Amino acid sequence: MRNLKIISDYLHNEELRKSFNQLSQDIFKLNMEPWYQAGFFKNRYIPFSYLYEGKIIANASISFIDVIINHELKKAIQIGTVMTDKKFRKQGLAKRLMNQIIDEYEEKVDFIYLFANDSVLSFYPRFGFKKVLEQHYTMDASHIFGQEAMIRKLDPEDRQDQTIMIRLMENRKPISKTLGIVNDQWPLSVSLLDRYCDFLDRYYLVEDDMIVLADRNDGILDIYDVISQNDIHLDDIIEKMLSPQDRRVEFHFIPELKKYTAKKSIANWEDDTLFVRSKHPFYDEVLFPLTSHT
Repeated sequence: MRNLKIISDYLHNEELRKSFNQLSQDIFKLNMEPWYQAGFFKNRYIPFSYLYEGKIIANASISFIDVIINHELKKAIQIGTVMTDKKFRKQGLAKRLMNQIIDEYEEKVDFIYLFANDSVLSFYPRFGFKKVLEQHYTMDASHIFGQEAMIRKLDPEDRQDQTIMIRLMENRKPISKTLGIVNDQWPLSVSLLDRYCDFLDRYYLVEDDMIVLADRNDGILDIYDVISQNDIHLDDIIEKMLSPQDRRVEFHFIPELKKYTAKKSIANWEDDTLFVRSKHPFYDEVLFPLTSHT
């Protein structure tokens, strides 16, 4: 097609950003404009898009992610928001965008990764991505005695609570040194500050000055992340977070426990399969914190 070109890093342009958001809403029912206006992206989210007659018709975005793996800092990019206008599908646009990203960034990072839904599992291996099995961690909580602690839920719409969340995000410690994320105001800001992110609660442990992102349902305590500028002692956090009704803890990251033991199994996530492109064999124990998904 004539007048078709690839553009990137254009979200400062209001008209192009509006077109990008329209496509995102059409495909994913996702409006990213509030995240842009709130400053969530922190220059760490860059769209690569096809522009046709002033309209964004296809996209694949990258997010710069700093990953701690086995105590070492690795630079990575995560690909997400891969989408094509229905009128322009089956023309190889997504393929060309993927190749553009790989050509531009492969030598600049340690690895490239993404999470794919079940309908496109055969697409990404064409670009050298390999499926990586993530782990799932659970722990019986029936034998654990809780500790008393001063805990309150934070409200993402409360100014004072926002100040606490923003402060703790900066220079946060990784939830795990086996696999954890740092310098992650994007995408962590969404989990903390987006009022529509309602699948979790934000528990502030006042005396420890840390936030636990968690959810309770049917006797299960799901822990998604711990936001702290101090070293994280997960055993103590569990004891403080547990209620008498909690029978089991599920971890959405690799738990590093000293006092207790978590059961490990192979995860079988729906519409969230990990693919990695790396020049070196990837790691045996892998679970990217859910709060780091874009």
